[in-house]
Amino acid sequence: MPDSMHTQEQIIHGSIWDAPTAAALNPIGARVQIGERVFRYCKVTTAMTDWSNGTAGHLLVCNDTAADEVNVAATYFGADLSTAPVAGEGGAAGDMKVRVYGVTLTVHICQGGYLCITDGAGEGYLYGIKDNDVITTGTSGIITLHDPIQVLLTAGSVGIIHQSLFMDLAIPVAADFGGDVDMYMVGSAVKPFTTTNTYGWVQTWGPCLVKAGSVGIQAGQMVVQSEDNNGAGSADDDGRGAVIIAGEEFVQPVGFAIDDASDGEWALTNLTLMP
Repeated sequence: MPDSMHTQEQIIHGSIWDAPTAAALNPIGARVQIGERVFRYCKVTTAMTDWSNGTAGHLLVCNDTAADEVNVAATYFGADLSTAPVAGEGGAAGDMKVRVYGVTLTVHICQGGYLCITDGAGEGYLYGIKDNDVITTGTSGIITLHDPIQVLLTAGSVGIIHQSLFMDLAIPVAADFGGDVDMYMVGSAVKPFTTTNTYGWVQTWGPCLVKAGSVGIQAGQMVVQSEDNNGAGSADDDGRGAVIIAGEEFVQPVGFAIDDASDGEWALTNLTLMP
């Protein structure tokens, strides 16, 4: 009888243990569960040059920058600045396509991402993005959705087009700390991403080895991102799920420790990022 707790499920192409590749072999965000562990397919823009021998296990972030999201201002839903969306293109409940004007999008760049209506008519609704046209400044194009529009959009609707949460991940460096916290943790690399702009798997949930930072890790403690070892984890020092760094708080816990570990050692940690 097969060991169902450790069977690799839902693989679209290859294995989670395959080395990262220059071309995508699976859809960004593809999900695989093996027992208690969950893995997602991603694109990583930075190379793992710290930690000797390109060891896997780096905690990766996805920076919340203009490269990952596009703001859609009022009057930008529709064919131009003066025409409200029409039925079939976001102007009616049930539409599966939305026409957007005046933003800049590369074709297919938003597959697996989200259309967030943040203000105006239709506000508060989130729609999964199936695909998008190429859109350049001064032109309009279609975004195809997974979900039907629930409240029609108007010339006053405002939104954000967000890429997949697993697109363009990066390894945090010391410069990312001490200023505005403008990033969020996504997962731990399964294999080393030794080349920029490559595709592979990260673990986002379940038992995982995390390398300890200078303060170490103790079983039962919440684990957060460490500043001193780029990509490492560190125990929560203040008991509030945050670690204070240069006057700022990196507030996102990555999970909780199952084992103890000293600086530079690897601790069994239960990741609680994205199930």
